[in-house]
Amino acid sequence: MAPKLRRVLKPWEFLPELVVVGGLGFFLVTKTDAALATMTSPRALTIMGAGLVAWVVGRFLLRMWLRSIMIQFGLFALAGLGALAVILVPAYRVTTVIEAPPPAVAPVTGAPAAAGTTAAPVAGRTGTFKGIDHRASGTVTFSKNGATSVIGLIDFEIEPGPDYKVYVVPGSDQRKAAGGTRIEALRGNKGTQYYEAPAGIDLTSGEWTLLIWCEIFGVPIANATPS
Repeated sequence: MAPKLRRVLKPWEFLPELVVVGGLGFFLVTKTDAALATMTSPRALTIMGAGLVAWVVGRFLLRMWLRSIMIQFGLFALAGLGALAVILVPAYRVTTVIEAPPPAVAPVTGAPAAAGTTAAPVAGRTGTFKGIDHRASGTVTFSKNGATSVIGLIDFEIEPGPDYKVYVVPGSDQRKAAGGTRIEALRGNKGTQYYEAPAGIDLTSGEWTLLIWCEIFGVPIANATPS
């Protein structure tokens, strides 16, 4: 016979829920546009709904099967802190990565390549980052290093968040990753960085959008269409 629910939870046992709700409320107030954009994503809503169901079911089952009140409290405290670490901490963590151009790629200014290299200035394309419900600024360049297309994110800054990926998508001002090519994870949300496109993709031919995409929640963060 299954154990019966033993008692009503005491107010202090709801502290993990209060911390999670308070953290999400802080996120909504301080990053309203980003929070509202996330709430329009089916993937984000599915994740949040699944998390809520798991939390409620977990509360019910642990009350039935686990005698120790303190262990129950500790498990939910850890779960709440884990949720905030995944959702909130990346949204406020600024990571600056500054890289030198690859040796064979000409600087954006068109200045000669550094001494010791054989590169000549390479004509490319330039565009400006635009935020999509997130703050974004800086320059995006497409250039060629032999047969390889190189993406430059120059003096840029994007509002931080979790699980950002760099995509190139055919067409102008694209805001969906579908149909695009994932390059790799964004190394930092601020600085100057260079990424190589896969073989066979020529970013200096036709229209291409550089898209920063939040993979976990399925929302666009920023884009640029260099021309």
